[in-house]
Amino acid sequence: MDYKAGANLSLKLQPTEVDFAGSGKSSFSVSPTSVRKAYIVKKGQWKIDMTHTFIKEFSDSTRRQLYVVIEAFEIKEPMLIEKMNQGEGKVQITTGEICGIQGRGKSFKKKMMLIPQGTVLAYVVQPLNTQKEGDFCGHKFVHNRKPSFVYDGFKDESESSQTAFQKAKGTIKEECEQLMYLNQDLRLKLLGTFESFLQDGDVISAVKTVLELSLAGGQPKHSMLELLDDILRPQVENLLHDLGVFSEGGREEALSLWQPVHFLCSSLEDLDFRMLPLLLACLEKNMVAKQFELMDGILQWILSSDKESIFSLACSLTEEEKNIVAEMLFTCGLIPQTDRPSLTYLWNEAAQSNLTALYATLYALRILSE
Repeated sequence: MDYKAGANLSLKLQPTEVDFAGSGKSSFSVSPTSVRKAYIVKKGQWKIDMTHTFIKEFSDSTRRQLYVVIEAFEIKEPMLIEKMNQGEGKVQITTGEICGIQGRGKSFKKKMMLIPQGTVLAYVVQPLNTQKEGDFCGHKFVHNRKPSFVYDGFKDESESSQTAFQKAKGTIKEECEQLMYLNQDLRLKLLGTFESFLQDGDVISAVKTVLELSLAGGQPKHSMLELLDDILRPQVENLLHDLGVFSEGGREEALSLWQPVHFLCSSLEDLDFRMLPLLLACLEKNMVAKQFELMDGILQWILSSDKESIFSLACSLTEEEKNIVAEMLFTCGLIPQTDRPSLTYLWNEAAQSNLTALYATLYALRILSE
């Protein structure tokens, strides 16, 4: 932000003349930075010692609430905040031929603050209910950032005749639509790039941050990539160059890919980091299309079922493929039923977000791999 102001005032009243002039400038700047998800406390059940003095203070209060920080986002490099105020002025007073007074003044104030690398800038919390004893499950998430997936798609089904699954599927299809118009060479190039990115979650976060800034009308700098892995950074720079991010102008085709590539990065970032090597295995073993078909049925079930509902995958998979699928679903939060046939799961509301993110990721990767 940069503000400037100036003024002049002159009064000619015999026998005295007064002349004022002044100008000022104020600026506020923050250096570009990127963030990463620093740590996660898994949502679930927590045991609370209700006899603890600290807990008692909150359990007896209706105005105060306890929260657990389940996700934190920290800056990956130092961030400089700078504030500067500058002003100058003059005054001249003349009284006939008797005397004259004139003066000038300048002022300059500059304040700087360097926020260290690793500082937490944002976090996600889950409230604790301390009004009763026993096990306490967290209530509905309290988010301080907009999620990649619009939860309205499976919250309020009264808004339209579409099912929650149809809404979620329609949103994902719309976000990835531009990928369908790419020729096969570009698809394979983009697929190969993301296959490399699955080796490092920080790379995915960096690409997402740069595209987020570009979509908002900002001007990303190469310095935003300095902390990335030396081997993968050239691939990131090549991708962003192909998308026209660091160059003025750019082909319309490249600019139209900003949103779908950002959406794919957001979907990947929303997944547990343990999912990345599993997705890489799916790509290496050409399982993406088959995995997507499985997810189509799973997501429809998870967005339309109630508690105690059971779902079994009826499909022919090799033992290796079955192990990968089982690990992916477990990582998303589905609970396997060991007393039933393999790949049988109990409905779990907590898995909705992760399964939707996985579905969106597979949807995009399937288009690129066709």
